[in-house]
Amino acid sequence: MTEVDSSAELETIRKLPLEKRYVWRVASALKWGFADSDNLGVEADKRTWATEDFARVMDLLKFRPMQFCMFLKTLVGVEEMQRTTSKRTHSPTVRFGTADSADGGIIGTGSP
Repeated sequence: MTEVDSSAELETIRKLPLEKRYVWRVASALKWGFADSDNLGVEADKRTWATEDFARVMDLLKFRPMQFCMFLKTLVGVEEMQRTTSKRTHSPTVRFGTADSADGGIIGTGSP
C-alpha cells in the first residue's frame, strides 16, 4: 500500500460540525436503535417469530459485534474497548411465565 497525502481531506473533515461526522452518525444510530431496548421485547420476538425470521435477523447481525468492537477499538483503544464490551449490565429484567399464570405471563423482575 502506498502512502497518500490526505491532509486536504482531513482538513475538510476537521471543519465539519460533530453532527455531520461518521462517528456521530454511528453513535446516533446506536442511541436510537437501543433507545427503548429491553430484553422483554427481544424475548417476545424470539418466542413468536418463524424460524426463517430468526435466520434473517441473525444474518443481519452476524458481523455487527465485530464491527462494533473495531469501531470502539479505533475510537478509544484496545484496553478501553475491552473494558467497555466486557462490562456486565445489571439492569432489571422481565421474564415470561405461562399465559395462564395470574400475572398474565410476566413473572417479574430480577437480574439475568
